[in-house]
Amino acid sequence: MKNTHAFSRSVFLYGFLSSLFLIAGSAQGADTEDAQKISGVLVDKDGRPVPDALVRPKLLARGFESLEVVTDSNGRFEFDRPNQWFDALLAQTPDGSLMGTVPLENDTELKIVLLPSRTITGTVIGADGKPLPDVFVLGVSGYSEAIRTQTDAEGRFAFRFPEDTPLRVVVALKDGLGMDYVWTMETPTTAEYRLFGWDGDPSQRKKSDGPFELRLEGARPVRCKIVDEEGRPVEGITVYPWYFAKEDRPENLNIGTDLKRRISGPDGGVEFDFFPAWQTQGVTFCANEDREEIHKTMQYRFLENRTFVQPESFNDENEIIMLRAVTVRGTVRFPDGRPAVGWQFRAQGGSDQFEQRITDSEGRYAVPVVPGSTVNFSVERPQGPLGEKIEEDWACRPRRDVDIGEESIVSEDFVLEKGTKISGTATAGDERKPIEEASILITPLTPEEAEAEAADNVRCSWWATIKNGRYEFYTTPGDYRLRCQSGKGDTKLVKLESGKELTVDFHVEETRRDKKQLETLRGKIQTGDDPPRPVAGAKITCQTFDFDFHELYQKTFSSDENGEFAIPAGTMSVYVQAVTADGKQGIIAKVSPTEKNLVLVPKPLATITGKMVHKKTQEPVLGRRIECSIRIPGEETQFQFSTSGFRCTTFTDENGVYRFAAVPVGLEYEISCTQRPRGEPDDETGGTIHYERIAAIEPESPLTDCGTFQYAPNINGSSEYLWTFFNAYSNVREKSDFEGRFKLLLERCKRDGKNLLVVFAPTEVFEGDLVSEIYGRLPGKLLDLMYDTRGKAFETADRFYLMGIPTDAKVRHGASRRFEAGKFVKLRGIDEKVLDEMTLCFFDADGRLLGSESIDGISEYGGDSENKPKIDFKRDAVIELLKKYVPGE
Repeated sequence: MKNTHAFSRSVFLYGFLSSLFLIAGSAQGADTEDAQKISGVLVDKDGRPVPDALVRPKLLARGFESLEVVTDSNGRFEFDRPNQWFDALLAQTPDGSLMGTVPLENDTELKIVLLPSRTITGTVIGADGKPLPDVFVLGVSGYSEAIRTQTDAEGRFAFRFPEDTPLRVVVALKDGLGMDYVWTMETPTTAEYRLFGWDGDPSQRKKSDGPFELRLEGARPVRCKIVDEEGRPVEGITVYPWYFAKEDRPENLNIGTDLKRRISGPDGGVEFDFFPAWQTQGVTFCANEDREEIHKTMQYRFLENRTFVQPESFNDENEIIMLRAVTVRGTVRFPDGRPAVGWQFRAQGGSDQFEQRITDSEGRYAVPVVPGSTVNFSVERPQGPLGEKIEEDWACRPRRDVDIGEESIVSEDFVLEKGTKISGTATAGDERKPIEEASILITPLTPEEAEAEAADNVRCSWWATIKNGRYEFYTTPGDYRLRCQSGKGDTKLVKLESGKELTVDFHVEETRRDKKQLETLRGKIQTGDDPPRPVAGAKITCQTFDFDFHELYQKTFSSDENGEFAIPAGTMSVYVQAVTADGKQGIIAKVSPTEKNLVLVPKPLATITGKMVHKKTQEPVLGRRIECSIRIPGEETQFQFSTSGFRCTTFTDENGVYRFAAVPVGLEYEISCTQRPRGEPDDETGGTIHYERIAAIEPESPLTDCGTFQYAPNINGSSEYLWTFFNAYSNVREKSDFEGRFKLLLERCKRDGKNLLVVFAPTEVFEGDLVSEIYGRLPGKLLDLMYDTRGKAFETADRFYLMGIPTDAKVRHGASRRFEAGKFVKLRGIDEKVLDEMTLCFFDADGRLLGSESIDGISEYGGDSENKPKIDFKRDAVIELLKKYVPGE
């Protein structure tokens, strides 16, 4: 069984929308039933009412089917506000010839103008080129499915789409056959925007109604099993894949549709039988509880889980572990007791904690938070369609650094108060043009944070909208950091006093909308013959960095019949990769963005091969992951270019052989075998990490044999630890959450029936290894002994996992972690003095403290060249200490 689980709390646009779906209340006004309704009128382009037309949420999602209504003889409609969030309505005549949309706002009367609709057409065919009937076809606006239809017996489809709504992508999907998608290019995609500026390349933005051709090339079923922390199956969990990526598509597919969702059964299993065969990249699967059930109970059992599944695991049963949640719930009310309907509640903590919900018709909210974490709470006045119409000058005082315990439910009620206004202007560029649309990020600060003027670690924020160069919001007195989120941004520190309004103006040098197109770097790819011949149809991939906006740009082009190409160039070096159409020749080059007459000459590609055998038995080692890192000669750091077209990962075959075919010459390579985690199917888990540096491969040596690597299985706590956080947590920021690390390791200990060893030491950095201010690198020195088979400590150490915690020093991003470590030990009844000296703490598989030991009793000190104490561990003392805490030994 593959166990590739990752608990990521990163917030993306679709993740943001999904979080709003979970709990949102039907809005009601203070004194009238009207606020519980969504109502309006439909008219044609001449202003005449349109009777007998259909009105529904633009978003197609489970639970919205019952909301469809029909306009009366005066073109009017009305329906109850749902307990889910959506942002717009879609209306159409019964035959779909007239359609229109309108965003939901806090207006009491909505008006939808129906215009002649577009007709989108196309066909869906199979891998054999034959038409496919009864295939679902989706028309996507933004990130959500808006229109759904099916192909006829000839594989054809046609659907109506509103003229006033951008069509982003068309998707075809059928169980057992796979999926495909095409971009309409109607609006600039992310890649276009990055390369060509805000408005995109006009030549590629022609509105297209089709006909489109989509091809279902087969499916590869992917299975998941949902379990709790005890390994028991969990029923009723909604699971769906996030991104899909098909080669030659300008953008990944990221949409929300119920067709992609599956619900776990009694055995915890779900199967995605539409999963496309062309998917070669890993996919994140999202798992969460049913939003309607949550709204009924106002209680969460589990945290949302995002598990990244590698392509090599698609054919396995992928385990998704649901971690226990604490529910924070309560009410938001006015001083007179009225419920505050449609207000936005946020819970923000470490990098693994960001949740937001909309208060319901009773002013209630509920969010899941991490047990034992520290969370900030804030309440923002309504800005969306579910809010009631109220006076604008209400605000809510945030609550900072609230410690969450282990209990299942935490109650937090909030009362609004009259706020004080902050307003101003926002302009950009030399001409100081008003910024049309953006936002002001509002971050409350403690007096200490305001004094420091660099409160980068504050995780308590909300936003105010900039429209036509102006913004305003109301808040409570205190210190704030305000940032204009447009272009390069502009930041102000302000102090708001009660009753004294503030005017704060912002100006940014340049916005993305004002930004000119990137400079164009023109080049040619040709043969090395005399005279040279142009190479047409070569795949050209460029990667460049625009320092002004800290953005990385990458896109793939093809050389024309003259071998010429044009690629965007940022303000820093450009990496260019070219592969000939037959895939037999290629080149990677680093060039200056100001280079003139760039010429690329591809060369025959080389092969790197090697073999891995078991050190004891000399038998071939099958299925080990081998990676090939590229370094351009002269570069100080490892080459980070995304080498699409050149394979960088492979596995050993049944003969223990690995092979990297078709790699460019003239570059340096580093071949590595990374240790596999425990729990893999084979008995001999783990293994020494192997690095093989290869000098620059020249054309005269197209085949490089790395020889035979002696694979030495071992159980290495440090590698186990590194695997846990570099793979189970996909976002580097989450390695700084002590409580999250502890609970994840504790879960693994409990699963395997082992104890947990935690090393405390004052440290300078934390990047997988601890670097102690006093003792130098730790725990490497300790592990050298603990996992030294010659010292007979091997079997003993196998009973432990290791986790290091930086304390009063700083991590890479500059934030002190002392307070987090202090809370960690306080929750577990440990004397806080352990943070001031190197200490070993032992926990059982349930997280109970077994005892702590000073390093002094198992070590002796000398000196080294860096004037730091040199540690030598007493072998026998370490072994006896470890055995003391090993159950059943």
